[in-house]
Amino acid sequence: PVTGGTGPVGSMTNAQYIAAAVPAAQQGYREFQVPASVTIAQSILESGWGRSGLAAKDRNYFGIKCFSGNPGPIANGCHTYATFECTPNCYPTYATFRTYASITDSFRDHGYFLTTNSRYRPAFNYSNNADQFLVEIKKAGYATDPNYVSKVQNLMRTYNLYQYDRI
Repeated sequence: PVTGGTGPVGSMTNAQYIAAAVPAAQQGYREFQVPASVTIAQSILESGWGRSGLAAKDRNYFGIKCFSGNPGPIANGCHTYATFECTPNCYPTYATFRTYASITDSFRDHGYFLTTNSRYRPAFNYSNNADQFLVEIKKAGYATDPNYVSKVQNLMRTYNLYQYDRI
C-alpha cells in the first residue's frame, strides 16, 4: 500500500485504489476521528477513482478549495479549474482548489478541514457511525449535490468500506 507516495492513480483498478487509500484514511481516523469508510468513499466519488485532473495532477482527492488564495497548513498550493456547482440548480463555474504533495496530505487535510470548521462539529458525535457521520456533514453543507449521501453510502456498501473503520 501507498502511505506517503503519490497515492491512487487513474491506471489502478478499483481494488488497487481502495488498497492504496486505506492507510491514509485510517491515519485520518486516528488523527481526526473521521470514519475511514467515509473518507475512502468520498475520495472515490470526488476524484472519480483518482482519475480526475484534480487528483491526477494535484493529488486533491476531495475537491477541497482554496479560500482567499490560502491553501491552509497541509496543502502546498492552489490551482484553478473549471467545475460545476449546484445551489440547488447546477451551473458551470471556476474554482480554486488545494494541491498536495501526497495522498496522505490530501486525506489529512480532509480530516483537518472537517475538524476545524465548526459547522461540522455535530458529525463528530458519530465518529463510530459512518452513515450518520456522512448525513451530518452533508446537513452542515459539505456537498452541493442533493444525492451526495446516497452516492457515498452506495460506494461504502458496494465495496464494503465499513470494514476499514475497525482499526
